[in-house]
Amino acid sequence: MKKFFLGFIISVFVLMIFGFNKRTDFFQTNKIIPPDQVKGMKAENMDDTYLNYFQSVLETKGKLKIAVMGSSVTKGTGSSSPKMSWPSRLKTFLQERNELKYRDIQLVNYGFSGFKAEDLLKEGKADQLILEKPDFIILETCIINNYRQSSTLFETIKYIDDLVNKIKKELPGAKILIISPNPILSSNKNQVGLTYEDYQMQTTAYFQQEGLNYMNIYEEMNKLVSQNNQKLQDYLADEIHPNDQGYKVWFESLLKHLF
Repeated sequence: MKKFFLGFIISVFVLMIFGFNKRTDFFQTNKIIPPDQVKGMKAENMDDTYLNYFQSVLETKGKLKIAVMGSSVTKGTGSSSPKMSWPSRLKTFLQERNELKYRDIQLVNYGFSGFKAEDLLKEGKADQLILEKPDFIILETCIINNYRQSSTLFETIKYIDDLVNKIKKELPGAKILIISPNPILSSNKNQVGLTYEDYQMQTTAYFQQEGLNYMNIYEEMNKLVSQNNQKLQDYLADEIHPNDQGYKVWFESLLKHLF
């Protein structure tokens, strides 16, 4: 019995070291990823389209439950009303789509102001989401707050990785899509010498390395602003949060990825 217990402890320790080394190795070889090597990277490992998956869940269970999790830009801060946020727009779109019309589609929003992935774990918000048993989860990385609160890149990715792995372990049948938050006005370095774009580039590179389903909202919104010869301020309610037009662009970019 003692040998079994000792073996179990050693196994747990090895797994912890493996996880630590995986992240450490990434930052030893990827201290700064050149922007031209990151832009446009999109990891796809879905065996089928999202629409077919949604239809399959509805046929099997009779209902589809979607959960979104993230920071204040997932909560919808900056919009004129809750229905103008990107999660509410998504729910309305799905309920009105011909293939899904008149079906039981639910969406629960776990967006919290000021939260990072670390907070979602430590404050029990991830546990609350898991209890909902959603079929599809959209996880916004919360890196605006990592930037503003001067988290290291290692800490940032560690807790996002921990959050994704926890959800995968507890909800093995659910599909997860990771998305970045929107661009913001600040381009200054924070207290650990990093810009917001540094967090965007490094998390994108990590998701690509791990083969995770990921969509870069930051890149899509910047691209649209540039194409329309507009200013980012036109899409923001303040220096950080999108306004109604900004959330509309977010929602439309998400649709291109889903459908």
